[in-house]
Amino acid sequence: MGSLNFLFSLFGWTFIPDLATRNLLKFLYQRSPIRVAQPQPGSFQQRKHYIIVYSLVICGYMIWTIIQSSNNMPPNFYEILGVRPDVDETGLKLAFRAFAKKYHPDRVGPKGEQLFMYVRDAYEALKDPAVRFAYDRFGPDAAGWRKQCKTTREFLRQGLMVSSGYHIFSGIALLFWSAIGKPSSVSFWRYILYFSLLAVELSFILSPFPATPGSFLPPSDPTSMLLPTSSAILQRLWPNRVPYQHILFLHQVFMFFTVALTRVVPQFTTLLGNDDAGARELEPLERAIWERIYGAVAIADREASVILHSIVHSPYHDPTFAAMYPATPQRTMKALEDLTPEMEAMVIEANIKNQREGPIGKAWRAVLSRNPS
Repeated sequence: MGSLNFLFSLFGWTFIPDLATRNLLKFLYQRSPIRVAQPQPGSFQQRKHYIIVYSLVICGYMIWTIIQSSNNMPPNFYEILGVRPDVDETGLKLAFRAFAKKYHPDRVGPKGEQLFMYVRDAYEALKDPAVRFAYDRFGPDAAGWRKQCKTTREFLRQGLMVSSGYHIFSGIALLFWSAIGKPSSVSFWRYILYFSLLAVELSFILSPFPATPGSFLPPSDPTSMLLPTSSAILQRLWPNRVPYQHILFLHQVFMFFTVALTRVVPQFTTLLGNDDAGARELEPLERAIWERIYGAVAIADREASVILHSIVHSPYHDPTFAAMYPATPQRTMKALEDLTPEMEAMVIEANIKNQREGPIGKAWRAVLSRNPS
């Protein structure tokens, strides 16, 4: 069903905006209560009307597809049981017993057997804290990793390896798209969206759940106010969802925004160009401003490439960053293996800092009192 919805969405992005724009313009010119004067075919004014209406159609269709994507998200295990994701083990056990009394196959018949078996298997798996940690962040597939993974660290490593496949494929697709397409500033913004998605996804995976800005840093740290709150915002919008659902939603939003940018920005670039005989010539001051903007975009694109290059090659202590060569798959896997222990240490440290009471909290405060620096 998910693949079918994706194909329908891709079909819609290919044909619906142009068709809707033509029909909406025809309505505005001929049947709208507020009549708009129809310009001459092929004129600059007609092209301007088309681009404005086309952009509004794209934005409206993007909002509609995002809402549909959110509403069609399959429920998680906690939603099926009717409990919050932060429920403790006792509450989870009581919720499963109530579910079993209501939906046991002996009561509802064979039609409810598949759902009952799914919930029972999920409940048995989530009694293990390590499996529950992985389920919240990587979805139902995490239950199938129990044969090769036993600890939270092993589940985290396996989940990061599986999740990296989406980003590797997306990165290759963006590079291919940029290579076959015309040079455009859209490429820069596509990469900004891509790296923003990667950063937010890592924050969902590595942050304690439920995630709050104070979960990473002590409340007294002034930089806690500067932390991105994307995870907290999504958690407030959908409090009963878990991180893997937010990540799936962000993947779809990334696809919608990428397609929308690719289709809208070139239209405005054409509108602002002076290749049309009826187009207005830019004033010298305006031209200078646009040249500065394009120069700043080019510099930002270069800096983003340098940052990515530095991150990938930093574990190997290269003497120079002058050669902008891509990392090999073997070096990328080695970098992931080297960085995974550091990320695991960040998760452990964040969870220790989050413990206010109990022996862990007392031990943490004792260490801080002995080492105030």
